[in-house]
Amino acid sequence: MLKSKDFELPIYSCRVIFVYSTSYNDIIKFAKEQDFDDYNQKEIESKDYHGINCVLEDKNHKYYYIIVKKKKDKYEELDTITHEISHGVCNILESKGISINESGNEPYAYLTGYLNKEFFKFKDGK
Repeated sequence: MLKSKDFELPIYSCRVIFVYSTSYNDIIKFAKEQDFDDYNQKEIESKDYHGINCVLEDKNHKYYYIIVKKKKDKYEELDTITHEISHGVCNILESKGISINESGNEPYAYLTGYLNKEFFKFKDGK
């Protein structure tokens, strides 16, 4: 079972793609279908992760992939999802020149909360 959700994040002019699967092989197949570059394809094929994120781009968009392999322990899975979303948020903000510091961490907190909410709605089929 693999499911994905691709959506526009208008405020940051980028696309976010959530991928959630019970199978490493399905994730590998998905990455091949999406024409992931060699580096990211090798990372995904290593099967040495519970979650991974990739940034790909073409002339029109940047695509931020947040990929999570289902885990039996829901708390470990929650940790993995939040971990990967945090990487994705850092990548998105960095690409827009937004730094994270004591006086400027609200964009990080807001986007992390938003993407976590959206990922769990996606995961739960809502």
